[in-house]
Amino acid sequence: MSDVNWFPHTSQQIVHALCFGGFASFIPCVIEPVWEGEAPPPAWFPVSICFTGLQRGDQTDAGSYVVSCYWFDPQSYMETTEHQSMCYRSRFLKSQYQVVLARSKVKENWEGRKMRGSEVVVTASGTELTRFVIELTRRGLDNDEHVEPMLTRVETASTGIWVYEPELAGVGRLQ
Repeated sequence: MSDVNWFPHTSQQIVHALCFGGFASFIPCVIEPVWEGEAPPPAWFPVSICFTGLQRGDQTDAGSYVVSCYWFDPQSYMETTEHQSMCYRSRFLKSQYQVVLARSKVKENWEGRKMRGSEVVVTASGTELTRFVIELTRRGLDNDEHVEPMLTRVETASTGIWVYEPELAGVGRLQ
């Protein structure tokens, strides 16, 4: 596991945003079709969904944050005439958390929920994948969720980080 983030300034901005009531959302890479013609079923779903937060307890470091990542489970992919859906699971097998994403083929929108067992912890929906992921992950981590130190682009399968700092006129920006 890497203890070095993408760029030093990004880590400081994320920690600053989290300390002052903002959030940081990893923008995921998507599953790309690898052949021409019709795309394989899970194409255009995110590779991962990641939640960020500050370190808790005795390990608090003012200059770092932690991440909980969930990776697509291709065996969970389901499709009907109206919807496609897939579960995302932690690589830590004992995790009671999972994320479920669904894409409506009719309405052309995304719906998602983060779950702890059968309890729904967070829900979100949206028509554009990036904005939908930001909405889904903006609440951050739960207290008992498994976390890892700051991760790199490769480790999170992401294309960037959306950082929202409320004290800067309430704006967010892609890093």
